Order: sequence, then C-alpha cells, then structure tokens
Amino acid sequence: MADGVIAHFIVANKVEILGLCEVSAEDITKLKTLCATHGYGLVDGIPTGKGVKLDCCVIYRISSFKAKATKIVATPSTRARKRIGLHIIFEILSTAETLHIFVSHWPSVRWINKGTAVRLSYGIDLRKVVSEIWENDPEALLVLMGDYNDEPFDEPLAFNLEASRDASFVYNKPKCLYNPFWRRLGCIRGYSRNNSTETYAGTYFYKVDKVDRWRTYDQIIFSSEFLGRSQWHLDEASVGIVDIPQYTKVVLEKSMIFDHFPITATIEQ
Repeated sequence: MADGVIAHFIVANKVEILGLCEVSAEDITKLKTLCATHGYGLVDGIPTGKGVKLDCCVIYRISSFKAKATKIVATPSTRARKRIGLHIIFEILSTAETLHIFVSHWPSVRWINKGTAVRLSYGIDLRKVVSEIWENDPEALLVLMGDYNDEPFDEPLAFNLEASRDASFVYNKPKCLYNPFWRRLGCIRGYSRNNSTETYAGTYFYKVDKVDRWRTYDQIIFSSEFLGRSQWHLDEASVGIVDIPQYTKVVLEKSMIFDHFPITATIEQ
C-alpha cells in the first residue's frame, strides 16, 4: 500500500519534492530504483556504516533541483541523541537560487511526554538552525516538513519554532515562519444536513481514541519569502490532505488502529 501511495505522487502527480518519514534501509533501496526509473533523485538520513541515522528521506525531481549538501541535525541529550531533522540544501536549477528543506520525525508523545524539557527542546533546536541560516542569508528560502508528533498549537512548534497561523503577521515579521496547517485542525466543512460524513479532521487517525480520533501531527511550514517577499509564492489552495481512495479506505474502514495521511502544498513563481 505504501508503495502505491509513493507511486501516486511521483508517477501520477509528478511532484517536485516529496518528504518521507519512517523509512528503513530496505525502503531506501526500493525507492532509489523507483526514482531512477522516473527521473528523481533521493537523499536519505540512513548512511551506510556508523554515524547518526534518521528515518527520513527526500525524493526530488533531478530536472528541477540539484542536491548540494546534506546534514542530519542532531544534538546530544542526557537520555539519547536528539534527531531534529534532515537538512538538505538544494539549488533550484531554473533560477540558481538556494532552497533549504528540512524533514523531521520527532518522537511520539508516548515516549516523550508533552510539556517536558526534552520535548520542548526539539522546537528550540530546530529554530536555532533556522536562525543560523538567516544570519548568513536573511532572504533564505526555507521549507520545513514532517511528522512532528505535535499539533500546530503545541509549544515546540507555535512558540519555540515560532511557526504562526497568521500569514500577514509573518510577512511583517519575516523571522517568523508560517504554518498553514493550523487550518487542518478539524473537519474541513463541518456538519451539513446534505453531507453529514467528513473523511478528514486532521492528518493522523487513531481509531481507538474514545473522544477524538484525529490529530494534526503532519505539517509543512514556510519562511516568509513564500508570502510575497520573493518571486516565489505559497499556493494556499493546494495546502491540504491528499485523498488516495484505496489508502483512505484501508485506514478508515478496516482494522488499522492508527496511521498518517499524506499532505501537500505547492509553491509557484
């Protein structure tokens, strides 16, 4: 099923950049073959041999981007090494501009509780890296994405990373980030007497929750350069959860207890 979802993006939709979490070394091997067939490259956080590993990767269209540098952002911790994200620096081939992509998979709240110092530090540490980039290039193009296992309003993202729901505020405070997935915290349309069913109310479905089965753990976050401060613009209409019917049916109707739904956003000149 996962292979079908990935193929949907790179074969049917021909996406430019696709970030994936929870991938294994075996997955990477298969994905590289798929990518090579369709004109894509792949950068992963699972190096061979010793070294810090992160279960994330980025698939990108090689006719549009060149991967110039890759780094796993990780910091020591008294409990374990914290893996903050996979940072890839791309060259946009059509304009020779630099694009910074971060893909993160932060620990589940089952392992690191909300409100603890360690959990809060993930947003602090990612914000530090973002700030260092802006010190060298105040107009840097940054896109942050991943499974944060935190919702947009949780402290690691809203306060420590400074990812705001307010596009106008971010435009005027360009050292903040914009998180359009605040708008995916609940049912898209809400209740209607003509259509009382709603497929999505978030990006993460937990079937056995007794009160609320949905969370918005998966997000794509943008620097202010995509809000009118450069030639690149976020297409807000494209921001959302992707409905792949065969995948949706398996998650919602069958015995799967929890799973994440793919998300999307588009930038354009």
